[in-house]
Amino acid sequence: MKIILFVFTGGMGFLTEIAIIQIAVSLFAASSIAARLISFPLAVFVTWFINRKITFTSKNKAIEELRRYVFVQVIGGLINLCIYYLIITNKNFEAINPILALAFASLCSMVFTYIGSRKIVFTNRSADRVNLPDNLNYDARNKLSVMQHTTNYNSHLQNLIKPYLNNRSKVLDFGAGLGVFAKNASAYCESILCVEPDFNLSQILKEKGFTTEPNIQRVEKQSIDFIYSFNALEHFDDDQATINELVERLTLNGIIFIYVPAANFLFSQMGRGVGHHRSYNIQTLTKLFEGKSLLLLKSSYVDSVGVCATFLYKILGYNINYINPRILKIYDRYFFPLNNLFDLLLNRLIGKNVYIVAQKVD
Repeated sequence: MKIILFVFTGGMGFLTEIAIIQIAVSLFAASSIAARLISFPLAVFVTWFINRKITFTSKNKAIEELRRYVFVQVIGGLINLCIYYLIITNKNFEAINPILALAFASLCSMVFTYIGSRKIVFTNRSADRVNLPDNLNYDARNKLSVMQHTTNYNSHLQNLIKPYLNNRSKVLDFGAGLGVFAKNASAYCESILCVEPDFNLSQILKEKGFTTEPNIQRVEKQSIDFIYSFNALEHFDDDQATINELVERLTLNGIIFIYVPAANFLFSQMGRGVGHHRSYNIQTLTKLFEGKSLLLLKSSYVDSVGVCATFLYKILGYNINYINPRILKIYDRYFFPLNNLFDLLLNRLIGKNVYIVAQKVD
């Protein structure tokens, strides 16, 4: 029943746009573009109000809910445009009528906006929030305890390093956290060593049975065949010195894999709040590996869909001092898999994260 009411409400929004455009153009001689700039936000407001009162009978705070609704609608619009563009520019779909492409794109975006409205906008917010203090410092346990439940995201990261693992390799997990990736990697290598500076996290790793060191200086030089690191380098004041230390631990022909946040325009107080000193792009990350007898094997952006989500989250001014597990899980389940398509097109241009793979040579 709710989806029927949701579709009906979408029709009401469409009629609202038609009426406003007609009035603006006919009575006030406004241009079509100017009329649309007025009609779209008003249609969004109308559909939000009807969905709030009738479809989902929400009792959330109105302003916060409206911001979330705008967020979902904008993402839905971007999905519509991207799918339409991908269809009409793909040679395999040349015979498809543009109207059919638009219909399919609209259907996909409607499914997205319905799921987003039901799971993100009009759901009860009181039980979803994990509050963090206003003077937030890096709380690794809090962040990592949430991230370990992002199944698709973690699986994707594990698949990125899997080609470099074998049953004869000695592996180092730099910034191992709670050992989510070390647990999986240990099944494909001879041995794994975790480096984790945080005392409490290192104790958890030891309780799980991992060999653990508090810093890279404690690791023997030229003793590791493969080093990987997920979202750790950005926490170090001197990232260049850290990379130098890591490379020194590699054996000849050893491989290093570094995965970090990307896109400077996404860097915000949220990043600072969890201990980030910087974000990267392919050029700045590559520069850290220059002049070190390294052969660059691969570099790429990932999670292009996450760029839109994070950017809108930032500009809409959401409270940055909490981590919302429900939103994170919804993004991981429904939206992160879209990167399988979009990253194929955008992996040299943009992504929420960037990684590099290099091999130590003579």
